[in-house]
Amino acid sequence: MEVVLRPVNKRTVSRPSPLRLLNKVHLLPFLTVVVILFASSQGVSGRSLLWTKAAHLFYAARIVPDVIPALAPNFKNLPVAFNRTKVFDGEHLGLNTTKVEPHVDVDKLEKYKSFHGYYTLAMVDPDAPGPQNRSFAQVIHWLVTDIPYNLPKSEAISSGGTVLASYLLPTPFIGTHRYTLLLFEQPTAPFLPPPPTSRILFNITTWAKKYNLGDPVAGVFFRATKGEY
Repeated sequence: MEVVLRPVNKRTVSRPSPLRLLNKVHLLPFLTVVVILFASSQGVSGRSLLWTKAAHLFYAARIVPDVIPALAPNFKNLPVAFNRTKVFDGEHLGLNTTKVEPHVDVDKLEKYKSFHGYYTLAMVDPDAPGPQNRSFAQVIHWLVTDIPYNLPKSEAISSGGTVLASYLLPTPFIGTHRYTLLLFEQPTAPFLPPPPTSRILFNITTWAKKYNLGDPVAGVFFRATKGEY
C-alpha cells in the first residue's frame, strides 16, 4: 500500500505560550501571588508593582520607607533642575551644583493629570549626620506651600508660593546622603501652617499627616557626598 506524505500546514500548528500552559494547570494565579508576596517582603506593596518607573526608583533606593511610607498610585517624576543641570533619580550631584535653589517645573505635571489646585513642596535629608547614624534625620532643606498648579515655568517656586523654610544647600557631614524632594496636593488654600521650629529632627510623614496632605504625587531624589564638589 502506498503511503502519501502530505506537508503540514504551519498555520494550523501552534504551540501554546508558557503563560497559557501555566494557566491551564492553574499555576499562573499561584505565581502571581508568589510575586506579590515576595515584593511585600522587600517593602514593596502589590499595588506598587503597577506603578510608574519613578515610584520603583524610590522603592529601590529605600526612599520608601526611610523618608515616606507610601506614594500616590500615579506618582510621577518631579522636573527639577539646578541651573541647567536636570536632576535624575539617584544621580550624584556635586556640592557646587546644588548651592543655589533649584527650579521646579510643576506646570509639566499637567501633562499627566488634571489637578487644578495648589501644591506643597518639601525637600528633606534622611541621612543626617550620616547613612549609618541618622540621629539628626530628617533635616528639612526646603518647605514651600500654596504653589499654583499652573505656575509658569519661568517663575521660581519660592516667589510663586509661600516659603515656610528657605532653601538650605546640601551639606553632607558624613558619607553620601539622599536628598529627596516631594510634592503634595493641598486639600485647601491658602495653606499656612507654622514654620518648622528646627531644621533637624523633622518628619515629613508626621507633618503631612497632621495637615491632611496625603501621599506625595511627585518627587525626585539625588545623592551628594561629603567632599565632592
